[in-house]
Amino acid sequence: MADAAYYKTVTNKSTFKKHFKAEQRVPFIKLDHVAAHKWGRPELFGLAVKPKVVQHLPVLSEFTPPSNEPTPKEIEKFINGPGSDYMSRSEHSLVRDPIIGESLGRAWAALASFTAPRNELRSDEEDDAETGSRSKRTRIQTTQEDYVDSSMMRVDSSSSNSDESKGTPSSVGYVDKSSSSARARKENETLRLFSCVTRHVLHYAFPQENDFVDPVVEFRDYASWHVASTPNGGRRVAAMDDRGLVLREFDEGRLLQKNDYVMLVEAKSEFQRIVDGKPILTDECLGQMTCEAMAARLKDFSEEKSKFKDGSVIIAHPTQQYVCFLQFDVTDSYLEVFEENFDLMPPAFLRVYITRYLDLSTMAGRKAFVATMSSLMIWAREN
Repeated sequence: MADAAYYKTVTNKSTFKKHFKAEQRVPFIKLDHVAAHKWGRPELFGLAVKPKVVQHLPVLSEFTPPSNEPTPKEIEKFINGPGSDYMSRSEHSLVRDPIIGESLGRAWAALASFTAPRNELRSDEEDDAETGSRSKRTRIQTTQEDYVDSSMMRVDSSSSNSDESKGTPSSVGYVDKSSSSARARKENETLRLFSCVTRHVLHYAFPQENDFVDPVVEFRDYASWHVASTPNGGRRVAAMDDRGLVLREFDEGRLLQKNDYVMLVEAKSEFQRIVDGKPILTDECLGQMTCEAMAARLKDFSEEKSKFKDGSVIIAHPTQQYVCFLQFDVTDSYLEVFEENFDLMPPAFLRVYITRYLDLSTMAGRKAFVATMSSLMIWAREN
């Protein structure tokens, strides 16, 4: 049986110490160097990651929109959602609908790739032709509209891969080209949906609801490398995100990028592990995002002026139409000591806050998404 996920196992200093000893873990300084996508349980213990599941990211708690601020029309349309026929309409039809508009038309078309029945999607038929069999779509039903309902989640066998407990696909000795292609396509669809809904919120939600905004938070529509060396051991830490948010500001008529790290994005094509109907954030997935947060923060740590308030790195983690947010508190004091050797108790912990998944196909999920993104924009523009 695979170990329970790290974020469910290590909830405080006592459980860290207990499992660090029982699993014979070692500090980060003693670990072999591996690529970001191979980070997992050893690195989480080595870096003394201390996760906590939360309702909202703590760093954004003081940056909420005014309660008396009216909801912009385009944001109200987004929260209310598409009409009941959106899954049977083309993107062309949705975009040219004068009530829906281009921005939401693209978003609803992207959402339909996950919510429409499989037999209505040509891309799924193409997958069947490639693999020679028809696989079932991962379906998650919710009673609470914004969060995953563990009792109603149904996942086909292809979603519950054994990779999380047996190592990476390289241990198999070959790569299934058709399966790899299908995963890549689904991840691209995830990124497209997340890009569409995020752009819509950035363009129309408070505090960027006006025609001219300065400074402005914008979507970075390309992957970015984050490469740095640890301050004491000089160890190379490198990772690539999938997309991100940046802060731009006008300076003497030029639009300059002032902050590359407002938020990073790490997308997945599907949930890597399902237990009792609930999606589980695997050690490998959390490890990869930890590497991204460390690489970005270490790179920033070497510069004169930090772009991270209190060292907080925010990462959005979309999976199909679901998204959760993570906050990594990689403080200066932590970076100064995390490479030290220790027996059971580390000199400092890396605190990580993980929100529950929001379902962008529901009204409550979209409303919570808007609230999070509005707070993020206020936070970024005021720092």
